[in-house]
Amino acid sequence: MTRAEVIAILTSPAGVDETLRVHRIARAVAATERAIREEPMTRTDAESLVDHVAAIAEKLFEGSAESFHIIYGRGLQRVIREVFGEGD
Repeated sequence: MTRAEVIAILTSPAGVDETLRVHRIARAVAATERAIREEPMTRTDAESLVDHVAAIAEKLFEGSAESFHIIYGRGLQRVIREVFGEGD
């Protein structure tokens, strides 16, 4: 694939839409990590927040539950362990 072909794909309406959705979920994940680290909450609240972001990802990218877990979920679970300890 040439550079021009890649640019054409990324600037197409579908490419722009997907890029916006990727940025939206990345911002939601970053805000979730920040909230878990900085806001007073329980472990249960933090886990619920992660579940909520996973639901957002599913709405943005239907069928993405497994991908969300691999790309973002593991990192957010690591943050929860860092903040709250190993847990149950």
